[in-house]
Amino acid sequence: MGILKAIGTSRFQLFRIYVLMLLVIGALAGLIAIPASLLSGWAFAHFVAGKLNFNIITTTLPLFVYITLILASLLMPALLSVSILLKGTGTSVREALSDYGISQTTVGREFPFLKTLHLSERMMLAIRNSLRNMSRLTVTVFAMAFGVAIFSTGFNVRQSLWELLTGYKEEMRYDVQVVLN
Repeated sequence: MGILKAIGTSRFQLFRIYVLMLLVIGALAGLIAIPASLLSGWAFAHFVAGKLNFNIITTTLPLFVYITLILASLLMPALLSVSILLKGTGTSVREALSDYGISQTTVGREFPFLKTLHLSERMMLAIRNSLRNMSRLTVTVFAMAFGVAIFSTGFNVRQSLWELLTGYKEEMRYDVQVVLN
């Protein structure tokens, strides 16, 4: 970023370059994620339909679902990075060229509670490194919590479906069912 600013790139041009890179990354992620999510959704729908003994009439989704998925894959990386991009493109050439990537406020930061835990040096180094950048730690913890929530939701849905199917099996203790209209 510092080199580009040193050769005369304006803040707006630099911002556009990085937003374009984020849009390309989002497009590549969407090319992988959207078909995979649609296939897994269709497979799950057919699985549930088979277990509940009904047919799925159509697997086509409304156009707005596809548009929403495409827009989300393109815009989410850019929108989540706007504050960082504005901060980064607003730095001066001197600051950008002299930036080592480590802020002075976090270098040498001590955590006295680690000494009371009696951990190995490697473990203390790993914990200190994790706690050094609080914003990175916060994003990591929230991402992990979100992943655990999705994982446990999947297990809850599986357990609910299993109990539903077991209940149907217990209620219908016969081999043939005839429905007359």
